[in-house]
Amino acid sequence: MAARWLAFGALLCTLWPGRASVAQSDLPEVERTAQRVRLVYRPIVGHVQDFHLSLAGSLVYNELNDFALRAEADFRVAVLGIDAETATLGLHVRSGFYEVLGSRTGLDCVGETLVVKVGRDHCIREVVVDPRLAAKRDELDLRTILIHLSTLVDFPNKGLKAGSTWSGDIASVDARGNAIRLLTRNECLGEARIDDRTVLAIHSMAQVPVQGRMGGRDIEGVVAPELVVEVFADTGEIRQASGTIGARLAPARGERLFKAVELRDVRAELVGRPGAAGAEPEGTPSATAR
Repeated sequence: MAARWLAFGALLCTLWPGRASVAQSDLPEVERTAQRVRLVYRPIVGHVQDFHLSLAGSLVYNELNDFALRAEADFRVAVLGIDAETATLGLHVRSGFYEVLGSRTGLDCVGETLVVKVGRDHCIREVVVDPRLAAKRDELDLRTILIHLSTLVDFPNKGLKAGSTWSGDIASVDARGNAIRLLTRNECLGEARIDDRTVLAIHSMAQVPVQGRMGGRDIEGVVAPELVVEVFADTGEIRQASGTIGARLAPARGERLFKAVELRDVRAELVGRPGAAGAEPEGTPSATAR
């Protein structure tokens, strides 16, 4: 526990000062029960956050060959609508690449927008899928990784304070709309005041099923992030996160002559900042799109 508190302190020391993502007068009140904070996902319609994700670590092929891996992505999340049960988000991938053995490849999802419905527990309920997107199979299923990293912590139906723990076995979907199950474990490390807002630090671990193609063959596996995530207590939005991501990918059923691929010791940094006022992702469909 002491190590996690030190990690939380180090994270707070790196926070950018003087930033307010929305006007204070527009923010809802933080829900409290005694000395506990209750997290509910209730972002503000029209609010935009820009995120930068960076990854650096090792890609291990067949448990023998260890290659340096680096990847970056910039994406924008806009709140398109909200109702009693869900918030509708547009996630637009603005740029990105991955690099192995010094060879850089651009992400094939750049320029695409996903419309995602997120429940008040911060869990993905639906992805409105363009049929052309559903048919594509990118190498690491990066769209699924992005949508679940940007909604990593599931919010329990109870008040939180330092030391509160909870876990989940959650019905969700991937970026193609396929049903998946997420396994999560979370611990609240504590709270702080940043830019006159209450922020909770959550140590969160998850297992996210993914699929895709690599080397011309179908693969499947699990991505396992373990991050300390900062969450705004008033809106439930992620501010930033830091930690590690592992993954193990293997041939899909029916595939042969393909070895396992692992991501090991991948350092992950997810940093959010306010987007331009009134901005939406380029090409964002209507919030009522089906």
